[in-house]
Amino acid sequence: MSLKSWSTIVAEKRVALAAKIPAAWRLASVPDSTELRNAVDFPRQFMSERSIAITETTDARVLLAKIASGQYTAHEVTEAFCHRAAIAQQVVNCLAEIMFDDALKRAKELDEYLRVNKKTVGPLHGLPVSLKDVFRVRGTNSAIGVVSFLDVLDTVDTEAFIVKELRALGAVIYVKTTCPTASSHIDCHNNITGQSYNPVNRLMSSAGSSGGEGALSAIHGTILGLSTDIGGSSRVPAAVNGVYGLRTTYGRLPYLGVHDLIVGNTSAPFTIGPMSANLSNLSLLIESVLSRQPWVADPRVVEIPWRVDHYDAVTKKAGAGGLVFGILMTDDVVTPSPPVQRALKDVKARLEAAGHEVVEWTPPPHREADTIINTFYGAEGGHAIFKALAASGEPADHLVKDWFGEAPVPEISASEFFAANERRYQYQQAYAKYWNESYKFTQSGRPVDFVLLPAFHANSFRPGEAGRYLGYVTIANVLDHAAVILPVSHVDKKIDLPDPAFVPIDERDALNHSFYNPEDFDGAPIAVQIMGRRFQEEQVLAAAKVVDELVHSK
Repeated sequence: MSLKSWSTIVAEKRVALAAKIPAAWRLASVPDSTELRNAVDFPRQFMSERSIAITETTDARVLLAKIASGQYTAHEVTEAFCHRAAIAQQVVNCLAEIMFDDALKRAKELDEYLRVNKKTVGPLHGLPVSLKDVFRVRGTNSAIGVVSFLDVLDTVDTEAFIVKELRALGAVIYVKTTCPTASSHIDCHNNITGQSYNPVNRLMSSAGSSGGEGALSAIHGTILGLSTDIGGSSRVPAAVNGVYGLRTTYGRLPYLGVHDLIVGNTSAPFTIGPMSANLSNLSLLIESVLSRQPWVADPRVVEIPWRVDHYDAVTKKAGAGGLVFGILMTDDVVTPSPPVQRALKDVKARLEAAGHEVVEWTPPPHREADTIINTFYGAEGGHAIFKALAASGEPADHLVKDWFGEAPVPEISASEFFAANERRYQYQQAYAKYWNESYKFTQSGRPVDFVLLPAFHANSFRPGEAGRYLGYVTIANVLDHAAVILPVSHVDKKIDLPDPAFVPIDERDALNHSFYNPEDFDGAPIAVQIMGRRFQEEQVLAAAKVVDELVHSK
């Protein structure tokens, strides 16, 4: 570790990061969040019409087709996204690493390859792809918000396997995005980069742990990004920033070489998931990566290619008699906020009007699932994170203290860990039984296809007010189910009013309820979550498309 103080190391890193933004792209000033609450369109004034058109083409397949046909070059597409990402960084503080020079060099190489060979290198030829900071990239740090990790520069050998696969598919890697310290909170602050904000409502946090990715997606600084999810780490940022996100089943995508603070905890693992402002891009990413047969190199990947027939079967079923959804309005642990409740009711009404069946969903208690997952999160007592902080003398920030306390606590024993695994398995069995027998309470006599539930108990939150309850998202982690986030609306301060008759379940419920203020939250995105079963990525994405088309139709 460097002999410099942690604060000096951070100051030097911030200067170096800022210096990687070209002088022509640096802003003289940025309006305060009270003056400019929604900054999604703010970058336009600094960009050419052509660059705006490129970055606001949200369908990656459209952009890829234009690159392949020569209508756009990979270089100009990459430059446009680099420019917008640079502006985003200055507005919402969402970047951990900047690789513009390398990206533009690679884009030129791709253009030359296309010119000479009259074909693309792969299905993602020339597409800029952003990455959460946990993905190791040659020539950069993968600090994951920890100062002592700034000493390590990744190489070709240490680069994450999926990053190498993206390069082989033709993608251009140009930025890495912020996360909280060690990716260990649902908010997004660390001592290196500071707080990341939500570009749709800059009074709000970008959420975490994939917060920078969510913010960059919302402001169109990326068309497709990779995030990770251990307990809503991908889905909550997608939800609060108003973009689409997917939690994949453990073993569906390769995790080899991704930077985790704690390795080996397969009981509560991170899984990789795509994030984008366009739903179709999620399937593009998964289909492209699976085309490379990642199970050959990563033994934890299950050999399941992309199954278009599974996707099409859901689409066909939706058109012939409809789908069956279970809807969870509340889990009776923390009450969803007024905007979230309104969104669920609206989606339910639209589904029923389209001929789909929606039934009340009362599964085994979320409180039990929450207890189980928190046992795994706290199993090693916080020793790893405090050791990593101590290596540089870096103090614990407020999020570390919120989750891990002021100091490590004793680890749980092996027998306690084994018991937690068994408890989880028993819960999974109970949930599967309930789902399998759902045909008993549906009008059609068919079992529920998918579960519709809140993406988070709140639609957004101010920095430091996440509320420490993740049960609406961690249920998919406990079950290891595929789940997708679907943005559906925005807060309207005139109608999303607190319920004057609200009676809190307990002190935690009361605290979370107190955080909501219609005036501050006005205009912030509202999302819902659609959960399928294990390895049902194709099915849940198809179901999301069905719902997305209903929600965004007039």
